[in-house]
Amino acid sequence: MNFVEMHYLSMGPELISFMLGRSAVAVLSMAKKLKCMPKRAPAWSYDEKNILYQYYQTSTTMQEIMAMLPGRAKTSVFTMAKVLGLSRPSPLWSPGEIQILKRYYPSEGKSVIRRLPGRSTNTVASKASELGIRFENGDHHPWNEDDWDKLQRHQNESIIALRRLFPERSKASLRTAKYHLKKRLAENTNKAGNISADTTRTGMSGKNKIKVSRWTDAEKNVLITWYETNMPMTQILQMLPGRAKKSVFAMAETLELIRPVGWSPEELEVLKVWYPSEGGLVKKRLPGRTANAIRIKAWELKIRRERG
Repeated sequence: MNFVEMHYLSMGPELISFMLGRSAVAVLSMAKKLKCMPKRAPAWSYDEKNILYQYYQTSTTMQEIMAMLPGRAKTSVFTMAKVLGLSRPSPLWSPGEIQILKRYYPSEGKSVIRRLPGRSTNTVASKASELGIRFENGDHHPWNEDDWDKLQRHQNESIIALRRLFPERSKASLRTAKYHLKKRLAENTNKAGNISADTTRTGMSGKNKIKVSRWTDAEKNVLITWYETNMPMTQILQMLPGRAKKSVFAMAETLELIRPVGWSPEELEVLKVWYPSEGGLVKKRLPGRTANAIRIKAWELKIRRERG
């Protein structure tokens, strides 16, 4: 219900039906119940959006924000904030929550949210990263110093080449490790007196200085989630207000993310033959394709999952 509420305006019923495994009719019905369908509400004005930009990510209460937006339903405000790439500040973490994170995150990863009601997967992942807690279950074995030294020697290799050197690691694990390695090397360089590639930079445009802020974990998660799908770049940029397209491409390259290429006839045939019976599991037959990319392509081709 939260997913429908937050994404209905930007995705529509058909795409949401594939993402949730529900019929389009069920999604439409739920959207009506949640009152998040675009009925007769007027388009959001510049002044209304500016109110969200100024106050939504601050400690201003929702009651105060709603008072500034007369005529707007709370669901509409949440949806527009999501479209603008805005998020409410997370409540402070209690000592009990942090203890749960330290105890269970290494073995459960983002699944630990079932022990932390009210916390999202992105919030949990960001807090774990802040505390230096790593997910070490399944394919995610702890990295020792030999692993880091080996990765540093081959840091310029592609992810495919690194998979041969680290067969027990997933692509996501290697991308994350490369990112942390580059960050560590940049910090060491900065300590030696050079400018870190990941710190706030100041450039000159005529007589004016332009400050480019550090990328947050939330912004990086937006790229990790959507950059390798068929979502248009215009929509991705809407979720990253204030980021220039060149900056987005540069960060995607840092995170070893690649925009999807066209589907080959062989891949389309595999999708048509196996998606109805296997659904998202068909990604095992399509190396290099993410689950999101597969679902979206199946939706475009109107290939439905047959549930027996």
